[in-house]
This record gives sequence, structure tokens and C-alpha cells, in this order.
Amino acid sequence: MRQRIVVLIGGLVAALAALSAVGWGRTTTQTYTGLAGNAEMAFAVSGGKVSQFVFVNRCPGLATGTPVPATMAIRHGRFAYHTQQFTITGRFLSGGRATGTERDLTGDCDSGLLHWRARLSSDTVAATRAQRAGILMAFGAPKAEQPCVAVLIAAANANYGTIRFSAASRCQRWLANGVTVFHRVRANRWKMVFAGSAYRCPVTHLPGAVQRDLGVCPLG
Repeated sequence: MRQRIVVLIGGLVAALAALSAVGWGRTTTQTYTGLAGNAEMAFAVSGGKVSQFVFVNRCPGLATGTPVPATMAIRHGRFAYHTQQFTITGRFLSGGRATGTERDLTGDCDSGLLHWRARLSSDTVAATRAQRAGILMAFGAPKAEQPCVAVLIAAANANYGTIRFSAASRCQRWLANGVTVFHRVRANRWKMVFAGSAYRCPVTHLPGAVQRDLGVCPLG
């Protein structure tokens, strides 16, 4: 069960990053992942705002969860959002933790009020031009694929990076499940050191902070 949850939440992290990573500046973006009951949820934090809030519930939605189309300002450690369909509340706690509630109310389905708990699971910055070129070369991405790929660097260690694919319709043919990690061996020469979609955590040959930042083992 632990392995299954890690894989599902890892997919959520990848989905969130794909929605926003292409075109990022050098702004640090943190990803929180967690559970509401037995269902997954996740959101991103950047520039004092919460965005890409996604949660899985029994109402119809995307295979990777129901995205909330909102950016929520963080004030005094709290955030909230309310429309006819969505009600979201959240507050940040010490130790990289957060908690809150979520509800998805559609015309024919009510998820009910769900209580969620999440932890900081990834912290990345967008790659520089040189870092991006080196990682794409190590990945072997064809030229046609490259506009659909975002390259992210672990905030804790700039010698490690990963790739994410845009969820745009024009990029659907490139989408792949799993997490891929690259390590800089010298100057701007990188090599792939991990790739997987089903594995046991922690991954022994990767630094723990890198695993957290890049979403390899987001539950720690």
C-alpha cells in the first residue's frame, strides 16, 4: 500500500509541475502533497500564493484529480477560496506541514467536506539556459519534444535536476509516467541517475533532500 500511495502522489506532483513549469522564471516553487482520507491532494506555493490545488474525490473529474482554477493569496499563514463548486481552506503549520478542508459540489455530485493534511514534498527552481541544455542533452529529447519539457533543479542541491512534461494538448504524445533524475558530473555535463514509476522509498543512492525536492519520495 505504501508503494502504491507514493506512486500516485508522485504522479500528482508531476501533473502539477507540468501545468505550470514551462515558462517559469527563477522563482522557487514548493509543492505540498497529502491525503484527504484515502484520496490524494496536492498544491503549489510560489510568491506568497497557493495555486494548482488538485484533489481526488468521488465526483467526476480528471484521472489525475480535480483541479481548482484559482490562485489563493496566503495571509497570516492561511488561504481560502469559495465558489458555487469549490470550497477550499488551508493553513500552514510548523515543520513543512499544512492542513485544511476541501469540497467539490457539482450539479449532481457532492464530495462532502473533506479534511486534508499535507507536507512539503518538493522545492525546485527553473533551470538556467545552460542547465536546461545539459539535461536535455542527457535525456536525449528530440528537438520537436523540447518545447514541451520543463527542466527543474532541486533547491537543496543544484547538481540534481528533473524534467516535467507540459499537459498541453500538443504535448500529449510525449507524456510519460514516473520520475527522472539527472546529476551534474562536471561543468554542464549531466547524466541520468534515476528513472522509475514504481519503486521503494527511500532511494538509497540519492540524497534525501533531493528526493524530497524532486518528488522522488515526496512522503519522506
